[in-house]
Amino acid sequence: MVLRAVAAAVLCLLAGCGTTSDVRAMNAGADGVTYEFPLGRQDEARRQAMLYCANLGRVAVLRALQPEPDGLASAAYDCR
Repeated sequence: MVLRAVAAAVLCLLAGCGTTSDVRAMNAGADGVTYEFPLGRQDEARRQAMLYCANLGRVAVLRALQPEPDGLASAAYDCR
């Protein structure tokens, strides 16, 4: 239990939990995660997906990228 708490704290530091982000998770589960973000912030979404999947012991693989007309985009990542 202590190991999980330490791992969560380390991931939080790596993910920049103390900062605000305009990338937000829309759907998350054991098989993957979907983020919505402003166009041009795909690198941040990819980084968060990599951290999310790493926490599950897997790697993030981009499944779909969908630009929206309102200046946002969504990206779905599979955890494999």
